[in-house]
Amino acid sequence: MLRLCLSAVLVAVGCNAGTFTVENDKFMKDGEAFQIMSGSFHYSRIPAAGWDDRLKRLAAMGLNTIQTYVPWNWHEDTEGTFDFEGDRDLSHFLSLCKQNNLSVLLRAGPYMCGEWEFGGLPWWLLKNSTLDIRTYSPFYISAVEKYLTKLHSVVKPHLYENGGSILMVQIENEYGSYGDVTKNPNDLKYMNYLVNITKQNLGNTIQLYTTDGGNAGFMSRGSLKGDVVLSFGDHGPGDFGPSCKAQATMNPAGKNPCMDTEYYTGWLTHWGEHMANTSSKNVANGLDTALKSGYSFNLYMGFGGTNWGWFAGANGGGQQYMPHITSYDYDSPVSENGDHGFGSDNIDKYEAILAVTSKYYKGTIPPEPPAIKRMAYGKVTLSQQASLLSAGSLDVLTKWNGGIRSQPGAVPVEMEYYNQSFGSIMYRCTAAASGNTLSLQGYPKDRAIVFINGKRVGDFYRPTFKGNITLSESVKVGDTIDILIEAMGRLNYGRGMTDRKGIPYAMSINSNPITTTGWKVFNLRLSSSDLNGLSYSPVAGTALSPTVFKGTLNIASTVTSCYIETTSFTKGSIWINGNNIGRYWNTKGPQLSIYIHESMLQTGENSIMILEYDSNSGSDVTFTNTPRWGTH
Repeated sequence: MLRLCLSAVLVAVGCNAGTFTVENDKFMKDGEAFQIMSGSFHYSRIPAAGWDDRLKRLAAMGLNTIQTYVPWNWHEDTEGTFDFEGDRDLSHFLSLCKQNNLSVLLRAGPYMCGEWEFGGLPWWLLKNSTLDIRTYSPFYISAVEKYLTKLHSVVKPHLYENGGSILMVQIENEYGSYGDVTKNPNDLKYMNYLVNITKQNLGNTIQLYTTDGGNAGFMSRGSLKGDVVLSFGDHGPGDFGPSCKAQATMNPAGKNPCMDTEYYTGWLTHWGEHMANTSSKNVANGLDTALKSGYSFNLYMGFGGTNWGWFAGANGGGQQYMPHITSYDYDSPVSENGDHGFGSDNIDKYEAILAVTSKYYKGTIPPEPPAIKRMAYGKVTLSQQASLLSAGSLDVLTKWNGGIRSQPGAVPVEMEYYNQSFGSIMYRCTAAASGNTLSLQGYPKDRAIVFINGKRVGDFYRPTFKGNITLSESVKVGDTIDILIEAMGRLNYGRGMTDRKGIPYAMSINSNPITTTGWKVFNLRLSSSDLNGLSYSPVAGTALSPTVFKGTLNIASTVTSCYIETTSFTKGSIWINGNNIGRYWNTKGPQLSIYIHESMLQTGENSIMILEYDSNSGSDVTFTNTPRWGTH
């Protein structure tokens, strides 16, 4: 019986339907044994203009499959409005995978982790004060259903059985590190719900799987025993044996192909740490042993990329807080800029993996694309500045949300309740007490700067705050107190992920209530359009309070990717031609430069905008062709 194409999109994908099954503990693709040699590549971490290049590099490393997360918050930043266009065009990404002869393992969520803001969940869920995520709760499930229904309609034409590239779809992610289907009925109901809606929308023949830590405890808590899903573990580099034995307690006999769905080629990095760097030899040797045994793998990461804009998440829980750097290079075999990555043993990680995969690859490995050229455009002086917190600036920056808001009571409210997604929020009050000790019945989320009558007098940071700080000047009754909060990324892992931003706690000055008249609230989303609307003047000396700097990079020659170094600055964010390329924190490191993909630049004038929260020693930035790392 002839199979009909499902839609116009499917026609574009192609009607060469295939089969993908599991038999005799092996993956079977079109009736032949298929050893999955995969690498993780998150399409949200590089502009669409770079997708094909990075896919070709991974294919040339001897991989036959790509694993990718689908970040819910990348596609539904505003509730009910879905964006699958441009840099968010998942359908195009999946088509490119097929064009490069790469199958796909789709990690469809709704939760992803991945060191990504809020684990991929959209910020607007947090507007619900009784939110209960990642379990079967009515509000959460209603939002999940709308999202997955849309997502499934996008990816269905790309299933392998429909002529596309997707072999398997993952349900949730590492759920055994969060929930427990063996003890909590709503957790079990949640996982079964995700299975059922996926099969309802994608068909009963789609192969589903889960990923959990590589032991029976994680898998039993986070997966579903039997053949409704394949249960896999993540671990390594190292022995696949323990994880495979754990899988066997979950998967039926004959349906247990041993696979490591996150074989770590490197590791993540937080601000203030040394840049992750792991042994290439260990990675390659572990792969060789696994492939020789007939096992399958997914490299986490194959290509890492960048946490653009506000999308770097954080680890921790409660006051413990470890935000991720902007780079997601991950010490991957394909580095952030497309070059080969090198391990801690100074061995080319890309070549070390290729030497292994080439022994097991069926067919001819395609050639690697030529090395990517990058220009060092040199030094640029930012010549214009605007105070972030002047009265005029605050009028401009709060206009998007109806202007300055009034909030009664002693306890401020977090930004999400004001319909604010990212950026900063400032709380202003008239002091009802005098003294120089500011106390807080909690901690800031995430970093706070205190001003008295416009003068900076102190700052405090979530993980290091001890309950109070001594201000550099005393407060007098009637003074204006401003507390500016910088949101630095929501938690992406663990039970404490409902991580709203602001200061939802009572405050005092020398043990007396800080205010008796409530608060003025300034919602500063800090979009490029808002910042461009400020009144700028020539740079004059060193700024001691949050300031926006502007300048222009002129490119007369070839446009290439590059890096920007902000040595003269301390802590803030950067926009290039309106694109928020991420955060810098030079006093913490280890990242001291930020990658700019060539698609963000143009011949001629390129606008540069830097928001500096702390202080600057000058106003120069430097465009280089190599990354710079510190030794923090």
